[in-house]
Amino acid sequence: MEAARAAEASKPKPKKRKRRTKAEMEAARAAETPPEPQWWEQGYTGPRPTSTKVVRKPRSYPKPEPKPKFDTSLIDEISVLKGGAKYARTVETKNGRHILTWSSMTKDWSILYDARYNDTDHHWAFHLRLKDSLEERDTPKKKGRKRVKK
Repeated sequence: MEAARAAEASKPKPKKRKRRTKAEMEAARAAETPPEPQWWEQGYTGPRPTSTKVVRKPRSYPKPEPKPKFDTSLIDEISVLKGGAKYARTVETKNGRHILTWSSMTKDWSILYDARYNDTDHHWAFHLRLKDSLEERDTPKKKGRKRVKK
């Protein structure tokens, strides 16, 4: 029995929980306060750090070759409207006669109606009627006697 008591006495007793003092509690509270905000967080008052953004080099593409100018030897008729709009009709090609328009920005002729897909004769006739009606509207009318029925 004595051996059992000796073994019990040699076992370490569990420690009782120690009560913290007021000073220890305040020190722990101070340690728990949030750290100074970082530069990306709200409330930061320090200097803003320099940018470490990677600058990419812009892609460079080869310059395109200039578009070849329209062959003006193919133009058969040119029609200019009062406002300065220029239209032209080409000579007969394997597809028919194309109708062109002049671009003052590129200083070149471009196809307005392709003969492969359009009835260009119909479009050209309408264009000529339009030109005639514009010229007729702008010419002053002659003043004369009115005819009176007798």
